Amino acid sequence: MITSEKAKELLQKYNEGNITDQEKALLESWYLQHNRSAEPPTAEKIASAKERVWKTIEPVKNIDYKPKSSFSVLIGYAAVFLIALTIGGYFVLNTNQSSTVKTVNVNNPVLPGENKAILTLADGTQIDLDEKAIGEIGMQEGIRIAKTPDNQLVYITEPGEFDRPYKEVYNMVSTPTGGQFQVVLPDGTKVWLNASSSLHYPTKFNAIERKVELKGEAYFEVSKGKIPFKVVSEGQEIEVLGTHFNVNAYTEEPFVATTLIEGSVKVRSTQNDSQGKSVILKPNQQVLLNQGNMELKEVDVDNFVGWKNNLIVFESQNLDNIMRQIARWYDVEIDFKDESLKNKKFSGKISKYKEVSEVLKMLELTDLVHFDLKERRILVMK
Repeated sequence: MITSEKAKELLQKYNEGNITDQEKALLESWYLQHNRSAEPPTAEKIASAKERVWKTIEPVKNIDYKPKSSFSVLIGYAAVFLIALTIGGYFVLNTNQSSTVKTVNVNNPVLPGENKAILTLADGTQIDLDEKAIGEIGMQEGIRIAKTPDNQLVYITEPGEFDRPYKEVYNMVSTPTGGQFQVVLPDGTKVWLNASSSLHYPTKFNAIERKVELKGEAYFEVSKGKIPFKVVSEGQEIEVLGTHFNVNAYTEEPFVATTLIEGSVKVRSTQNDSQGKSVILKPNQQVLLNQGNMELKEVDVDNFVGWKNNLIVFESQNLDNIMRQIARWYDVEIDFKDESLKNKKFSGKISKYKEVSEVLKMLELTDLVHFDLKERRILVMK
């Protein structure tokens, strides 16, 4: 264990941008193991830490239970002393309550997801992108397909190919459970695919519309242009000219959620009972679609794009929903021993590159829920 003085030295190096990966890991370990015997920080240190934490902890109101302790997953009121620090993008806490996560695979931890996906070409050929070397993958109708060093799949139109007659050729990128990937489409639109998702798109857009089909979740940064960009997903169609937005369209979720970060989008229902019904979104708004009903509301968009920014984020969310997120990203099975726990609400943030046990420990600190982790199965209990 490093000393407090050594930790201060490493934190100073981190703030100056001179810390090595090994030193960063050591620093993170020190704070994660920091316990209630630690020297309380000054008011100035607390204020400084709060300024560095992304969206400082907020209490969840109108909850019908009172936990024995409180921290990042803050339910109702604070009952213990907290220290919040951002270290290398991680959300780390010090609390006086220990975790009781039971695990039988200490030497074989459940690791987070990573960049991996399958590219399916028009002729049915499948390419494993996480195993594919950096560089050119192939050519389709004058479009060069390549994998970049930062794990993006890009489509590059060669000079002179814009005048080539249009031919519909479609590709699909699909991510498994525990996977994610980025795609740069022929028009320059950037797409971040979350776990268990797929994007079906043409290798060259026509002169009428830029249309793609999404299953699962994705974040879009649409390249501006006069030709409308359309996203078809689970009972709805989104139309934009150039904007940033997130779409959560997992079939197992109760709603299809479209969240606008900047620009403007039109969301139209394609479900039979409400076909043609539409809403226009403004920044910081979200529309929920469920069985033809569309609900428009104001939201904190950071809570819905955290996954793209390497965070697991939940704000007053049911535990059932939270555990589905964990299942998709960590490729684990979830089993609720007590069904009543599914509707308990939690709020919190943590790096999505922590081992799953660290996420479970964070939830356990409320003393409202406990977990038994065996291999790749998580038992949820009181």
